[in-house]
Amino acid sequence: MWSDEFFHGASFASVGLKRTNFKVPVAPSYVVEVTSENFDDVIFDITKHVFVQFYAPWCGHCHNFAPTYEKVASIFKLDEDVVIARVNGDEYQEGNTAVEEYEEGRTVEEIVEFINQKCGTNRDFDGQLTSRAGIVESLDALVKEFVSAVNDEREKIITKIEEEVSKLTGTHARYGKFYVKAAKSILSKGVDYAKAETERLQRMLEKPISPVKADEFTIKINILSTFSS
Repeated sequence: MWSDEFFHGASFASVGLKRTNFKVPVAPSYVVEVTSENFDDVIFDITKHVFVQFYAPWCGHCHNFAPTYEKVASIFKLDEDVVIARVNGDEYQEGNTAVEEYEEGRTVEEIVEFINQKCGTNRDFDGQLTSRAGIVESLDALVKEFVSAVNDEREKIITKIEEEVSKLTGTHARYGKFYVKAAKSILSKGVDYAKAETERLQRMLEKPISPVKADEFTIKINILSTFSS
């Protein structure tokens, strides 16, 4: 039995009341809550890939699935063109056929693989970028041509790369700009630039940096690797 002496004069009841004031920190949610007011703006934004859960507040399976869905949202939180959303089906029941129904598994791994495949993202199950992040396949042939060419020919190939990059959209357009920058740096600074810059960026990744910067450096390292092969 608890004694008042254990609490240095405070009764167990009073200590218990004081302890109830303690608030457990709530983890941030990266799931976008969709309502009838913002439904069209979120769901039909043609600049985004939107993965939507339709749930019911009374559904036990929905409650059990919630932590998994939050984990998926946190994995893609830095991908600006990917939105992980949910809709309360009891409050918004209008339908639209311009969607692709998700019929795969309900684990984090299965959902992440589906989103990577459909959205062109490259996240692992911990939210880190994979070695394919930033790679633009339509530039592969030109990069190989650039790497095998002599300097006199490389300027013309850079022009071809720039022309191809001008056709890109979305995140690929941003990645394409670094392809051009890397090619020009190799032309002006020599063939060892890609290796030296990769080593510099890897050292930066070992330091305390923001997740956004870590993504940026990882993408640059991946792109530079195409000029080293």
